[in-house]
Amino acid sequence: MVTALARTFAHNPAVLGYDLFDEPWPGTTWSACLSAGGCPSLDASELAPASAKAVAAIRSAGDHHSVFGEPFVLFDFGRSQTTIPLPGNDPQSGLSIYSYTVSPALGPRLLSPMPSLGPTGPVERSSTPSGGQPTRPRRSIARRQS
Repeated sequence: MVTALARTFAHNPAVLGYDLFDEPWPGTTWSACLSAGGCPSLDASELAPASAKAVAAIRSAGDHHSVFGEPFVLFDFGRSQTTIPLPGNDPQSGLSIYSYTVSPALGPRLLSPMPSLGPTGPVERSSTPSGGQPTRPRRSIARRQS
């Protein structure tokens, strides 16, 4: 299915990229992901292989658009880390995150784990407005255009 989609849009200049999996949930073992270290075993055994497979399917269709992956949604609350690499370690990939921090003070914590992501790529850096309720910030450029 991913290959067919990529084949259809491979040469479409209106497509900036693909968001592989919106707000992935770690499943029944989610509570382990709340620790400060996150859940690196699930990052490595679930998210990284699924992203790599999707990137391989997109590239096999001759599509060179950007590809965006996301860490488990619990990362978006600023209370755990992620260790996922860029999708497929592809140079045309990046990470797309939300910031759902319940306090403006936690906004910087969301971005502090970024160096542990391995290869770097485009990441939209946004946080909850000071003193306001959590909002759904802008996503990566690819997401805004879709």
